[in-house]
Amino acid sequence: MYKTLKSIKFDIVHAHMSRKIYSSLGILFAKFLGYKVVFTPHCFYPSKSLVAKCKKALFDFSLGRISFACIDRMINLTENDRKDAVHLGLLLKKSVIIPNSIIVDKFVNYVSKTNVKEKYNLSKYLLYVGRIDWVKKIDFVIKSLASIDQKIKFVALGQDTGYKKRLVELANKLNVQNRVVWVGDVAFDELIAAYKDCLALVLPSLYEGLPTVVLEAMSFGKCVICAKTGGTQYLISDKVDGFLYEFGNQGDFIQAVNIVNNLDPEKYSQMRKKMI
Repeated sequence: MYKTLKSIKFDIVHAHMSRKIYSSLGILFAKFLGYKVVFTPHCFYPSKSLVAKCKKALFDFSLGRISFACIDRMINLTENDRKDAVHLGLLLKKSVIIPNSIIVDKFVNYVSKTNVKEKYNLSKYLLYVGRIDWVKKIDFVIKSLASIDQKIKFVALGQDTGYKKRLVELANKLNVQNRVVWVGDVAFDELIAAYKDCLALVLPSLYEGLPTVVLEAMSFGKCVICAKTGGTQYLISDKVDGFLYEFGNQGDFIQAVNIVNNLDPEKYSQMRKKMI
């Protein structure tokens, strides 16, 4: 990395992802070589265990703070993201808020050739798009299925980080395994088809930066049902263009799903107009 930064004359070096040694080393090397440095952490995820919390704290108060001191600007996605960064030692004057965005035409003008409902034998389904990871709290949706219309299935689309096995076991234990569809990584064509055909996108995460999957679903006028964590509250107005519920509140989540499932076409159309 150092040789590349030294041999090629860049105007600006832009590092990504918080708490990554590779990113921090890039920042330090770039600063040493006299480059202007921009850093986008995306978000600062919480820890799963005490050991992980201690490791993150050690990083934050050592290499993390040194990296913050070396950068010229940090791109924060939301005010919430900025507050987290300042709490970890960033000087406020270095922060600029630039939200995530998508190219809407890339999605809405794409004609998909995949029939997701036919491929996976679906009628109505809730869609999750993202990595299969503990912080995404997919188990919350699985635990809620028994209280949701039996015709509605749950489709999880994304890469497994090693957590899927536990979720499969949970679905089997709760006897809802036939209502959970594990799709894995898919091509763009199938992703678009999944968005277009879903009843709603669900995002039960413990924490989020500013999730582009919400923007993608909303570009198709699809309802989104999200835990009010991290950046989701900056994208959705509750019961106006989507639904927010307090993290872990199963009753409110189930109620939101039932509302979406029973929306008459006119009300759904009104909501769609506010999303697009």
